[in-house]
Amino acid sequence: MRVACVCSSLLGFATLQRSVHTAQHAWSPRCVLQTRQTKNRTLGRQTIVSTAFTAFHPQLVFNTVTLAVMPIYGLMIAFPKTQLTKSVVSSPRFYTVGSLLYLAALAVWGSDGLLGSVWEACKQCLADQQVTAFAALFQCPKVTALTWTHLLLLDLCVARHVYLDGLRKQVVTLHSIVLCFMFGPTGLLSHMFTSKAAQGRQDSKLSSA
Repeated sequence: MRVACVCSSLLGFATLQRSVHTAQHAWSPRCVLQTRQTKNRTLGRQTIVSTAFTAFHPQLVFNTVTLAVMPIYGLMIAFPKTQLTKSVVSSPRFYTVGSLLYLAALAVWGSDGLLGSVWEACKQCLADQQVTAFAALFQCPKVTALTWTHLLLLDLCVARHVYLDGLRKQVVTLHSIVLCFMFGPTGLLSHMFTSKAAQGRQDSKLSSA
């Protein structure tokens, strides 16, 4: 019995020593500093994530992209032959920045489960042979802003091609660029017909001469 009590006392004393040592270590300056650094790193990550989600608010992305493309369309339509318009439209800088914005928004929102929702909706559309599941995605502001950015950048690339090709062929592009802005691919189709008609008139003039 005594042996058992002594052993129990020794075990309790050893446990108490370990507890005291652990407590001393926990409150040592080095441990406190490490704890503070860990908390600071955690808070830093949370701040970065919060800032990213704030910067890429769907309404902000929607407004930014919409307002950014307007001046370029305005230059191509109103001042197609000025050096400013030629340099702005020919430069790849705006299209690079727009693509990076799209990629950043896709990365931030995709990490929030957006890509998974889109994938599931696509699978359901293929399985049900209906677009209702995919159409429901556009009730999400992130999907709407991302799709809007996608369409605006693609339409602007088409308008850029029409504008530069019109300069090279000396063909009027005003109506085609307006169609590019409003209805995307119809602007390219319009430019093809316009170029063909202009080439036909030029050929007839050469033949009559």
